[in-house]
Amino acid sequence: KWVSCEPLLSPVRLTEEHRFLEFVVIGSESGTHRLRETKNDWVRDLVGDCHTLGIPVFVKQLWGPPLEENHKPRCLKHIEDWPEDLRVQEIPDFRRMLIAGRKKELDAQQDLFAPLPTGSESARTGTGSS
Repeated sequence: KWVSCEPLLSPVRLTEEHRFLEFVVIGSESGTHRLRETKNDWVRDLVGDCHTLGIPVFVKQLWGPPLEENHKPRCLKHIEDWPEDLRVQEIPDFRRMLIAGRKKELDAQQDLFAPLPTGSESARTGTGSS
């Protein structure tokens, strides 16, 4: 299970009750008009909560100051423009998540992503034609 907090328009906090989550995505509002603010402190707190709970977190984009005075704030899509401590783009082990979520179905298989048997392997596993 995963959650997308985008656009993050107010503080969101995770507690022990959210330990079941396997992935969190965080982002600010993007677009060219009527951008609503995402405070970096909200992102920082949520990233900290994810790390405390051992949940991989991916910060997709952040809110940034206007380029010129009297202009609108802007969405910072490029990670090199972000504060260094918010350059967090962790990817969960989706293979492990898939296997854990479908364990019952996978019990009969040793490895969901194993290559199909070929040649002498097919004779050993009984999957070849006679």
